Amino acid sequence: MRPDGTPFGVTLLAPGGQDALLASLGRVFHANTNLPMGATGKNQPPLARLSAVPQAGEIAIAAVGAHLSGMPLNGELKSYGARFLEKAQTAPDYCLFALETKPLKPGLLRVAAGQGASIAVEIWALPAEGFGRFVAAIPARSRSAR
Repeated sequence: MRPDGTPFGVTLLAPGGQDALLASLGRVFHANTNLPMGATGKNQPPLARLSAVPQAGEIAIAAVGAHLSGMPLNGELKSYGARFLEKAQTAPDYCLFALETKPLKPGLLRVAAGQGASIAVEIWALPAEGFGRFVAAIPARSRSAR
């Protein structure tokens, strides 16, 4: 409500298929206004943290290198219906490789405990079908220098 008692609203627009993004923006915007909930006059409950777990029918993966948010291959994950869950780090037991693909794609190799590096990863949830297509595009035994 405006100070003069007149109600107002906000309309959010995005391309088709971006409903979750709009809902997320609206959720945070509404919480940040600290306005009461409509005509009830009741205060909003604290904003609950969204769950960072895969939903039914989704498979969680750890994305690295060029598949991270903002990197050149991140769109590939999204094209398979991937949903970002959270940022994380591996234990210091991994080496990051460039797979011999066109374009180059990242790969992780587990090494002896403490003999690798802690690698920045992002956890993404993929629908089962998207997971299958994503994994099918990974070469079986092709990698280049560490």
